[in-house]
Amino acid sequence: MAGSITLALHTAKDGLLSMQSALGTVAENVANANTEGYSRKIVNMETRVIDGVGSGVQISEVSRTVDEGLMRDIREENATLYEADIKESYYQRMEELFGSPADNSSVSHIMAEMVGALEALSVSPNSTLNEAEVVRWALNTIDKMSDMASEVQDLRLQADVDLYQEANNANELVKSIADMNDKIIRNQAVGHPVTDLQDKRDMALDELSQIVDIQYFERTNGEVAVFTKGGTVLVDSDAQSITHSRASASGPTISYAQGGFTGILVGSYDITNDLLGGKMKGLVDLRDGELNNLQRELDELSEELNNVVNTIHNKGMSFPGGQSFEGQMYFADANNQTFELGANNDSRLVIFNSDGEQQATTTLSTLFQDVTGTIGNGTNYGATGNSGTDIISMSEVATRMEDWLDLQGASATISFSDTVGAAEKGFMNITLNNNSSYLGFRDEVADTTSGETVGSVGLTHQDAAITFDASGTHTVGTGTYTQKTEAFSGFSNFIGLNDFFVDNQVRKAYETNIVPTTTTTSSSTLYFYDSTSGVGIGNDLHSGTGLTIQAGWTLEELATTINNDTTLNGKLEAVVVPEGGGERLRITHREGKDLVITELSGNSFLSDMGMAESNLGLAQTINVHSALQAAPGKLASQQVQFDSTIGAASGEYYAAANDNSNATALAEGFTSAHSFDAAGGFIVGSKTLLDYSTDILSSSATLAANNTSQRNTQQLLVDSLKNKSDSFRGVNLDEELSQLVLYEQSYAAAARVISVIKDMFDVLDRAVG
Repeated sequence: MAGSITLALHTAKDGLLSMQSALGTVAENVANANTEGYSRKIVNMETRVIDGVGSGVQISEVSRTVDEGLMRDIREENATLYEADIKESYYQRMEELFGSPADNSSVSHIMAEMVGALEALSVSPNSTLNEAEVVRWALNTIDKMSDMASEVQDLRLQADVDLYQEANNANELVKSIADMNDKIIRNQAVGHPVTDLQDKRDMALDELSQIVDIQYFERTNGEVAVFTKGGTVLVDSDAQSITHSRASASGPTISYAQGGFTGILVGSYDITNDLLGGKMKGLVDLRDGELNNLQRELDELSEELNNVVNTIHNKGMSFPGGQSFEGQMYFADANNQTFELGANNDSRLVIFNSDGEQQATTTLSTLFQDVTGTIGNGTNYGATGNSGTDIISMSEVATRMEDWLDLQGASATISFSDTVGAAEKGFMNITLNNNSSYLGFRDEVADTTSGETVGSVGLTHQDAAITFDASGTHTVGTGTYTQKTEAFSGFSNFIGLNDFFVDNQVRKAYETNIVPTTTTTSSSTLYFYDSTSGVGIGNDLHSGTGLTIQAGWTLEELATTINNDTTLNGKLEAVVVPEGGGERLRITHREGKDLVITELSGNSFLSDMGMAESNLGLAQTINVHSALQAAPGKLASQQVQFDSTIGAASGEYYAAANDNSNATALAEGFTSAHSFDAAGGFIVGSKTLLDYSTDILSSSATLAANNTSQRNTQQLLVDSLKNKSDSFRGVNLDEELSQLVLYEQSYAAAARVISVIKDMFDVLDRAVG
């Protein structure tokens, strides 16, 4: 009998202690009802069984009320939400700076004001006020594009700095998860509760899912292993370090692909291209995607603006002509790079007096004639003994023009800016030292059916077709081409003698068009030259033999071949850079020297890929020519005109102060369509300069609007899932009060049983006492 009473006492005691523990859990639930990340705890009880006989009650475990499936869904959707969320502030800054097309401060509005100034100039071409307004609005236009491009680079740098911070945050979180894993394993092993540790670990997993896309699973010992969706281990027994070195500067040539921006490392493995969601994915996409695309679109606009305006500006002149010209085409080796006029194409030089009257005129084809005899007043133009046919070196072009100008009394100096000894290279500069002489250029094409007439030759005023062999591998005097050449329109435009916009850059980098990532090469042999080694066969940087390209190579394989080629001695850097929906191959001279790339005739790699001088960063470097800034009166509003009724029987050329032909052409250049190459997020298309500038703003606004829409939609989804999860795992005070009453009554009942048993023991003690 006593044994039964003792068993009852122990059973009641277990009930009392269990209810006490349960009351403590209720108290904890109530206290943490508003605590972020806290999950409601439940005391699970079970019958204690000894030798098959029930011997009271015991707590089996304290569990959490969580829906693991919902929590996984939330963390997966978090990656998408915070990828868009981190971009929001960046897009807001872009919209604040760039504005909308209708804003007075937008690039499209400023460019429209420049068009208005040009139209006013076409009405009064000799108005100094109108000339100054054109230059002012041109400066405003390029300043705005430069500001936009600079802000793009500031945002790219900020994105990289934020990446550094998020990598540090992620690193702390994975260490915290690993630490809590250890504590959970240890506490579970000795039977201590681990629910609060699990709550804290869940909060760390929630935060980590906002930074990087994660997947995870729980092992039987309570440990959680965490991976990126790309499969990189973040936590598995130990935490992997997550690091990123922030950049100190950003610029158009700085990129993750080419260098300057480092990767995001997990241990030693770079996960930058493996990210599928989260803040770091959003920041990488901004830095290397959207913002980089915007830079390239601004560069493309700058290049087309440069090309359109300069092509037209070089057709004209200021009244009554120019006395100094600073060429903008850099020649790596003027002694060997050659020039050729197209069939029936010519370019005329005309010397005017201060009234715009012709003093002398000749054509390039005349100057390029064979000089074995004498031409005009017994003078040889150019070097004695040079056969001087249609193909002629650039240094010889300069020499013959200078000789002719000197003969006419203009006292000219034509030289190259980087000339050292006999090696002539750099920009071609022309100066007339006779202050009463003025020079103008006019391209003409022979046409017997239409156009103006000089003697028996019909001449149409249009750009001359010019072939330039940058590699210097024509055979001078025979017209034989051993390698490919470049085509230009207009002699003055080719040299950049009367450019409106300048950048004074050497051709140190070449790029292909944007091509699909699956693009492969055709077989070819590439030749590389620079301004130090010179050009021409034997001067190829690849030991004079050219670099052989196999058909079927990827651009990455070609870039690797160039970078690893020992004969190039590391002078060139080749890199494949993503852009838009494709990629470009970029080849850069590491020493910043003028670079020339060509291939054998019959090969088509360069043309197939559209490889040409890179416009990368042009939006930051383009400027109005310093001569125009100092003297807007040098703006080329006029053109060299011809009148068959004046002068000699065949007529003469003249310049007129009231001639508005070139001012009108400049204004029309902004409103007529031009072919833009694919750049950034834009495909190849025909647009006006104004339309393209508007499209840049519209595209930026569309990206911002789409991101906001995606973010808001994703926020609703995450909030919905979180509400469901919180309603399941959160503390319901009414429910806790009900549990409190139940546990209180159970506790009181157990205490009453103990009291009764105590009385029974007292009776028993007296009975046997």
